[in-house]
Amino acid sequence: IPGLDEATPAISYEVLPMRANAIERALTLANEDDVVLIAGKGHEDYQEISGVRHPFSDLDICKQALRVNAND
Repeated sequence: IPGLDEATPAISYEVLPMRANAIERALTLANEDDVVLIAGKGHEDYQEISGVRHPFSDLDICKQALRVNAND
């Protein structure tokens, strides 16, 4: 992500190109008192990649990841 290193030099972060993987990772790493902000898509029910719309729901990914984490 251009400029991120300069803007946040003391913060550790990961870049995960696949949105679903990034959401799952954030929810897996979050502790009980943490807040995870998932921003950018809002109400959209698709993800556009190279001009092609693919079905995608942040909410569905969150629900699935939270169910998996609850069972671990």
